[in-house]
Amino acid sequence: MKNLSLIAFFSVVSLSVFAEDTTKITQKISNEDGKDSSVLIQTTKGAKVSPDYEITSGEEDLAGDPTAGRAEAYKAWKETCAEWKKELKENNKDGQVLLSSCGTPKFTKDDSAGVGSGLYVYRSQGKYKLRVRIKDR
Repeated sequence: MKNLSLIAFFSVVSLSVFAEDTTKITQKISNEDGKDSSVLIQTTKGAKVSPDYEITSGEEDLAGDPTAGRAEAYKAWKETCAEWKKELKENNKDGQVLLSSCGTPKFTKDDSAGVGSGLYVYRSQGKYKLRVRIKDR
């Protein structure tokens, strides 16, 4: 009889060792409103934690205002670039701006006011990378 109870005890202990990766513990706790709720703790092998943030990137066309003279056109592009970076930071206060580059400006003549109008413009391809929160805190 004693041998049979020892065998049963060791078989329960050995089974609990193998069941370690699927252990579930449920416990009831009382909330502030007096109602009971339960907590479930589950352990699994190979569990992955989902990230709180994701990285997004994109491009945007930047162009200064058409002005007479190359120096003034470049100055207008620099102002557009600075304003774009400022807006990017303001619109992403919760996230984080990882990269904001206005790119290399390219000089072109602007013929929107007519051929030979003497207006010049600098254009570039702005690139950005943002860290955006995808989970609530």
